[in-house]
Amino acid sequence: MRWGGFTSWVPFGLLVLIIGCPGGWGPFLFRTAALFWLGWRLYRQRASGRDVRPRTRFFFGAAVILSLLLAYSLNPSHRWVDGIGALPVSHLHFLPAAAFRAGTLDALWFASAILVSTGLAMDLGRSQRVWLMAGVVAVSGATALVVLGQRLTPRPFPVFDLTGFFPYENHYAAFANLVLPVALCAGARRTIRAYESGRVSSPAGLFYFSAGLMVAAVVLSRSRAGLLISCLMVAAFIGLQIRLRRRYPLIGLPVPRWVRTVYLAGSAGGGLAAVLVFFSRLRQVGAELSFRGQVLADTLSVWRDNPFWGSGPGSFSAVFPYYQSLPAEKFFFLHAHCDPLQFLAEYGLLGGAVVLGAAGWILFFRRGPARVEEAAPTFGELEGTGLGLALAGVGLHSLVDFPLHHPLIALLSVVWVGILAGQFTNGFEER
Repeated sequence: MRWGGFTSWVPFGLLVLIIGCPGGWGPFLFRTAALFWLGWRLYRQRASGRDVRPRTRFFFGAAVILSLLLAYSLNPSHRWVDGIGALPVSHLHFLPAAAFRAGTLDALWFASAILVSTGLAMDLGRSQRVWLMAGVVAVSGATALVVLGQRLTPRPFPVFDLTGFFPYENHYAAFANLVLPVALCAGARRTIRAYESGRVSSPAGLFYFSAGLMVAAVVLSRSRAGLLISCLMVAAFIGLQIRLRRRYPLIGLPVPRWVRTVYLAGSAGGGLAAVLVFFSRLRQVGAELSFRGQVLADTLSVWRDNPFWGSGPGSFSAVFPYYQSLPAEKFFFLHAHCDPLQFLAEYGLLGGAVVLGAAGWILFFRRGPARVEEAAPTFGELEGTGLGLALAGVGLHSLVDFPLHHPLIALLSVVWVGILAGQFTNGFEER
């Protein structure tokens, strides 16, 4: 990718625009043209590299995934009639089949945008990564300020239509936790670079301040899973800092005892607050777990009827009403509130194995042995760990919710995956 600095936002900003673009022929043509342009740029920039193996692996893996979704859409198992519902049609039972073809075509479009995002992120250079990650932290910090303003503004009834620009507080919490460890690790890197260059100040405080805003906004959003994951993210970062300072004693001055005491006391206080909030709402948590457990059991029923190829990508909201045991007049489910289980229900064992295998083929390629810097942590040890924590956090959230079905969270997740994969091929030697 030849864009540098701020211009690394251009392709990703365009992807956000085309993923969130509404329907209709005009927007469809715009989205298609923009996606083809980004794909062409991705092909051209990869074709200019000396080592063609990552390029070959990427396009082969992407072709496998898109071909699978195309096979689903070309072999519909049902047709949908207004006022009647799903009617079985003749199809090839041993091949992937879509129970809801319109949803599968939408999934094919979305998968194309996600694959382009991954490829672009894999080719980011060091300065582009720095600017992109800093920009995402700034956007997340600004969103946290909006959330704080919304929640702290007095109102007669505590009912909120939005949390930031998210209609669902759990999705905001998942987004914040997807950025929180990245902000903390970026701040730590700024501190290290300031110490190495002998500067007395650095922009590290801005990153830590943004991280604090995110945690405060998650607390006020009242997302239980989000609060727990935020505490885990902060605790993991503290552990990472302790380990890196022991391994690299020259990356900074020793932390005074009083600072460590305040830091640990604040972390313990935050953890205690999370526990108290959890137990104060234990009865509500128990009822919700029972409710979601029934949804998961019904989702498993969808999979058991189609164990090998599933019901087809993007078909859950159309198929699930035929399986749900909760009253249909009271509940309508767009998602299973568990992304891995919904993935299994839609793709089945064979379809899921093909998608995961192709994704692994794209991402896990190593050019050569890693080169380790002894004076300071490498990218993989610091920023790479932060990206890994962010992805682990959204993975935990996806077990009890559906954050990966939100376009922005899915896009940011695959950008983090692409950055990690791109650095994995370079041995994590950059700083």
